[in-house]
Amino acid sequence: MPKAPLSPQEILLKHFAKCLLELMEFEKQLLKLYPKLEKAAHTAELVKALNPEVADQVKHINRLKLITNSLNEKKPKGTLNQVNIPLLPIKASIKSAEQDLILISFALQIQNLKLGYYEFLHPLAAALQMETEAALLEQTITDNRNTNTWLRQIIQNIIAPSLKN
Repeated sequence: MPKAPLSPQEILLKHFAKCLLELMEFEKQLLKLYPKLEKAAHTAELVKALNPEVADQVKHINRLKLITNSLNEKKPKGTLNQVNIPLLPIKASIKSAEQDLILISFALQIQNLKLGYYEFLHPLAAALQMETEAALLEQTITDNRNTNTWLRQIIQNIIAPSLKN
C-alpha cells in the first residue's frame, strides 16, 4: 500500500525540523570558528564583536536546543545540507586594519547566511502555531541583526578612519 501524502502541516514540520537541525550544526561550527577570527582581529572593538559569548552564540545554540526538544521528533530522515564555511585567507600573526576589513566581510557573510536560516524558520514556526519557538527565533534574529549593525559600525567608525591616515 502506498504511503499517504503528507498533510500541509506535516510538510511544514518536516522542513522546519530539517532546517532547524542544519542551523544547529552550522551554529556549532561557528562556535569553533569565531575564536579563531577573534584571535586574528586587530581592533579591540572587533575582537569584542567576534567573541562567541559577546555575540550570544551560546544563547543561540541553547535556544535552538529548546526548540528542537519541543518538537518531540526524531531526526528527519534523509541527509542534512551541511553549510560549508570557506577558508579565510588570514593569519593570526599579522594583525592590521586591512585584515580586520577582511574579517568583517567574512563575518557579515556568515551572519547573513545565519539570518537567512532564522528568517526562514520564523514564519514556519508561526504557521505551525509554535508561539514560544517563534519568539525564541525572533530574539535570535534580533541578536544577529544587532551583530551585523555592530560590525558595520566598526568599519565606519574605527577601521575606515584609521586607513585614511
